[in-house]
Amino acid sequence: MPTISFYFGIGENCIGSYCSNEREWYENNLGQYFGCNVKSIALQAQILMFGMEDGPIHLLHISHYGHVMELEERIKYSKKIEVGTEPIVDLTVLEVDKKPCIVAVTDPKVHLINFF
Repeated sequence: MPTISFYFGIGENCIGSYCSNEREWYENNLGQYFGCNVKSIALQAQILMFGMEDGPIHLLHISHYGHVMELEERIKYSKKIEVGTEPIVDLTVLEVDKKPCIVAVTDPKVHLINFF
């Protein structure tokens, strides 16, 4: 069975996504929906996470790549986590005490967020 890889790129006012299965880049301008630009992205266990320029994180369930191609239509279903007011420059997920946590990095701070 072939491996399907996903790639995301962040531009000045948009994000791009690519799936090795589709062999085509898709561009989404999500700033108009969020009210600011995306600064970081992470995908973990069908949860797409957006770290925003104004400090929150948005979580969106993605069950298949077709949902990534429909981001502009699906973004209204995202869940918002308020972190602070500094841009979220990096996102990752790790396990602490056998529970998954989001690590959200801003320039002055590292935030550990329990989301389960």
